[in-house]
Amino acid sequence: MLKTLLAYAAISVLLLGCNSDSSNDTSPNLSSLRVVAHSPESNILLIDETLEIEFSEAVDPSSLETSMSEGSVNVDWSEDSKTVSLTPATKWPSGNFSLTFNGSDLNGLSMGEETLEFTVNLSFENYQAASVVLAYYEIETDTGFARVGFESFGNAFAQDNELWLTLPGSGQLVKYNVIPTVHNTKFDESINSMEYLDDNQMVQHYNFTEPQSPYLFNDQMLLVDYIGDSILIFNNVPEPNENNFGIIIGRSDFESDDERPRCGTSLKEPEMITVSPDGKLILADYRNHRVLIWHSIPTEMNQPADLVLGQPDLNTCTERTRDDINASALTPSGVWSDGEKLLVLDAANRVMVWNTFPTENNTPADLVLGQPDFYTVVQEDGPTARTVSDAYQGITSNGRQIFVVDSENRRVLVWNDWPTENYMPADIVLGQPDFVTVVSSDDQNEEDDSLSLRKISGPTGLVIHNDQLIVTDTTGYRILIFNSN
Repeated sequence: MLKTLLAYAAISVLLLGCNSDSSNDTSPNLSSLRVVAHSPESNILLIDETLEIEFSEAVDPSSLETSMSEGSVNVDWSEDSKTVSLTPATKWPSGNFSLTFNGSDLNGLSMGEETLEFTVNLSFENYQAASVVLAYYEIETDTGFARVGFESFGNAFAQDNELWLTLPGSGQLVKYNVIPTVHNTKFDESINSMEYLDDNQMVQHYNFTEPQSPYLFNDQMLLVDYIGDSILIFNNVPEPNENNFGIIIGRSDFESDDERPRCGTSLKEPEMITVSPDGKLILADYRNHRVLIWHSIPTEMNQPADLVLGQPDLNTCTERTRDDINASALTPSGVWSDGEKLLVLDAANRVMVWNTFPTENNTPADLVLGQPDFYTVVQEDGPTARTVSDAYQGITSNGRQIFVVDSENRRVLVWNDWPTENYMPADIVLGQPDFVTVVSSDDQNEEDDSLSLRKISGPTGLVIHNDQLIVTDTTGYRILIFNSN
């Protein structure tokens, strides 16, 4: 069913070339014609999906102009000329896509230009080669320059053509001011510490121990410190060689080696964070076997979460095994959400799917990928299009298309649309020539284990940026950037 744009805030309708107070515009040269609905209702398009646009009144079909090049879209009108169907001749442009159009009513009055903003699925082929690889960077030594391999782990973060990633082995958070387009480009900035106020309001300095999963939201950097069992929340975007203040969630005493209590506000081997567009902070608290959710970014040290999944309450941390599974049990390493839906990558070789965002503790998932049901752990003799093995941390989505690392099988699986039933097969595989093969080199390599632009060695992180997929290949010591076709 079509849904009005006014009721769907995810779609932005921009009136171009008109007075900002267009509702009061009484110009005799402009029609009252306007867009009232479109289908699909979401702002996410499959690459070859037909887009239907409904107008408030009949349109002169011969007057329709779009920003698409001639011949790139097929146009069909309803009998009453109030709905137009636009189907790409091949596919829509991947990533962020703006469709601008203009038309006139049957009296010849123009509606003025309107623009609809969409996100279009990325388009990949099986075994596609990466466009850019970051395999090493150079550092200056007493005897010249030395090459250092990328020992990154988990999801990177990309926004506004900037790229943030972590180097856990050296305790660094690094930034590229521009996403690289050339192999082995060195990062521009590096940060390795934060300042915070202790319980006595004294300034303390904390060096990252094993940082991972950076995330930037509303000019605040958030970061997991795996060994430090904590989330670091900076007051702003950290700068090199500056005192970068913030707060700490999960651990209050960094000087003590005493055994800390589990559960409650304490974290144990936190893996990955994400922040939904509406500001929910979501954490995979791995060894506490739970997902923690804050309804907004915490503002106080060790602020407790508002919601927990995988456990009945914040003070319970029942350990799980792969044989002790159901629709609620979790040992999570990866999380993604758009604020309306939720994905959790679980150690039981499965992806847990919530079609609506949970509002109560221990809410069971709606669907599962990677397993036939919530109570089974399938042990396949080899990889398939339906299964994952030792998938760890890397998961992301645009709200329809889902990307998941399959670490043991050295690949990334892609589902092109949101699942509607358990155990659905993936549509695309990166890193391998097909869904049933595990190879360590491709046809462009010699007969050895040398890496290539097609091969993925041990993926642990994924991030989408416009029309690119950025893969952290941890055991390959590199970052791979795949450009959508």
